[in-house]
Amino acid sequence: MRTANFKPMNPEAAKQICSWRYEPPYSVYNYITYEEAVKKQAAITQPENAENYLCFWNDDKLIAYTSIILKDEKVYIGIGVSPQFCGQGSGNYYLNKTLFEVKKRYPLNEIWVQVRSWNERAIKCYRKSGFVEKHREIIYDRFNDKTEFVFMRFYKMIISFSYLNKSDFSTISNDLFNILADNMEKIAPTGNTREDDYKCWYQGVSDGLNRNKRQIILIKDNENIIGFFQYYTNDDTFMMEEIQFKPEYKGKGVFRALYSFIIPHINEDIEFVEAYASIDNDKSIGILENFGMTNIGLNKNGRSCHFKGTYADLLKWYHSGSNL
Repeated sequence: MRTANFKPMNPEAAKQICSWRYEPPYSVYNYITYEEAVKKQAAITQPENAENYLCFWNDDKLIAYTSIILKDEKVYIGIGVSPQFCGQGSGNYYLNKTLFEVKKRYPLNEIWVQVRSWNERAIKCYRKSGFVEKHREIIYDRFNDKTEFVFMRFYKMIISFSYLNKSDFSTISNDLFNILADNMEKIAPTGNTREDDYKCWYQGVSDGLNRNKRQIILIKDNENIIGFFQYYTNDDTFMMEEIQFKPEYKGKGVFRALYSFIIPHINEDIEFVEAYASIDNDKSIGILENFGMTNIGLNKNGRSCHFKGTYADLLKWYHSGSNL
């Protein structure tokens, strides 16, 4: 259940937080009893700290709360969700509402979180809202135990596209290959060493770039390369050879933005679209089918499906505004 309404911390919210009980390993987030918290002057029980918390209510039930702490010119935020509502995808909703409030209060300050390194559920939530891991530290937690924490910083995503200057390929080839290899090792591992795969890939791409109509588009977030798209055109066909970007950027509109950049550069005489997808890559196959393309057979080694469709259908998908 979601609500956009929030209030500062108050005794009733603190009582409910102290009553929440999580299953292991999340039990480390269980509070002491409210009576003990008051006796120890825990932050959530102190009236002077009330504005440092946003409490999200549904009638008389606390759904989630977030903390906002200014420390050394950085704003640290955290989130707690009622055990009843954990794992339902609501964390990002409340986190994004908190980010909006933080930006109003502290427009010039960096926004950070720190989270236990084993808590993949929380890390995934923070990443989805725009946080990026910056470093890790082993520090003492509130139980006085040494624990590894991940420190993540929020930043504004600025996606841009540009054509690779072919003379620069050797300089950035490792960056491009590592994105490709990280993705394919999970989908269709080759069984070769990474070094051997790189040599084979580098030679093939280098040879291909010698042809005028083969291009690579670099995908960047700010100035960091986060993906690439390789393609070529001939008299009537747009061949989409390779598209790869880092998994944390999936679902953020990068794919559609890429085609907004590509389409004005495609010759109007193009009639057909072709592409290959690994037989094990259901995601890529689904995307090509959404483009209106049809599987017309396997490649020579039998490991990839050959898809073909019309450029008109690709444009139809693009202008429909639908997401993949």
